[in-house]
Amino acid sequence: MSHDPHSLAEDDILALEQLFITLADPTRIRMAELMAQEESAVGQLADALGESQPKISRHLAYLRNHGLVTSRRDGKNVFYRLCEPTNDIARKTMNSIIGTWFRDDRAYRPQHTEQPDLSPEHETPAHNEIEVFLL
Repeated sequence: MSHDPHSLAEDDILALEQLFITLADPTRIRMAELMAQEESAVGQLADALGESQPKISRHLAYLRNHGLVTSRRDGKNVFYRLCEPTNDIARKTMNSIIGTWFRDDRAYRPQHTEQPDLSPEHETPAHNEIEVFLL
């Protein structure tokens, strides 16, 4: 069996698998949709989704540990936003997924330019903000 030069590389397959596993929860999908529109604090997400703050915090930690969310502190508040996957195929896939959530021509743009916390205990493989140009 010959190798198809257009097939996905193993690292692309693994990155896509991780992306799909990370988003394979209804609450995380709903959270990602909200954070694609604007950065949000835990309380805002909990109120919007009708979920407890501890549950939202657990999901945010999961998304952060898997490189899809980053945060910034503003006084007592911590605001969360989506991150762009570092793998090109995963990034394009994520952009496509987010693009299907919106019906108008606006683009997802982060609310600020502060860099995410990349200290060793918070470092993730993805740290660039997602810029989605809607379909």
